[in-house]
Amino acid sequence: MELHQDNRLPLLDVEDLSPAGVELREKIISTFHGTFDVVDSDEHMLGPFNAALYSPELHDLVVRLATTSMTSTSLSGREREIAVLTLAVQRDADYIWYAHERVARAAGLPESVLRRIESQQPLNTLDRREQTVQRISHSLVSRTNVPDSLYEEAVEVLGYRSLVELVTVVGTYELIALHLATFRCHSPDGAPGDHILLGED
Repeated sequence: MELHQDNRLPLLDVEDLSPAGVELREKIISTFHGTFDVVDSDEHMLGPFNAALYSPELHDLVVRLATTSMTSTSLSGREREIAVLTLAVQRDADYIWYAHERVARAAGLPESVLRRIESQQPLNTLDRREQTVQRISHSLVSRTNVPDSLYEEAVEVLGYRSLVELVTVVGTYELIALHLATFRCHSPDGAPGDHILLGED
């Protein structure tokens, strides 16, 4: 084990892991390979994944929840990524932004929309569902609740199933953001830090 200069948790080597940890590590790498970096040049896990290996049985469920939210909901890929990136900006979660900016591009979100999310501007040029997803996500993260008027609009526009799934997606990535903030998990070299993410000096 070694301690990265920015990471509060020692970085686990493969030989440090339990059999469940080895299995989870392999699952994470195979799931996200080619999408975004999950290991650094020394083969240590990046972002929240090093923390996950400290409790692999529990975090296997978190990884499954996150991956299921990417493949098995009524939300479109664009809608899901609007929600995740909205949370990433508000939580200064640079690894989530780093990873999901790439996923969002693959889902079809143009650069102009990514820049509006990054600067926390409303997505007025998008369809009503996507605008509602951004507003609900922002409200959940900033207020931890949804006002009645916005809730009623979301039910009308998204329907009950999509709304339940949206809250679950935001909650899942809120958990991941807490890991990033608490343990100061390191990101790939060259990934934006939170000040860069928010366009601050």
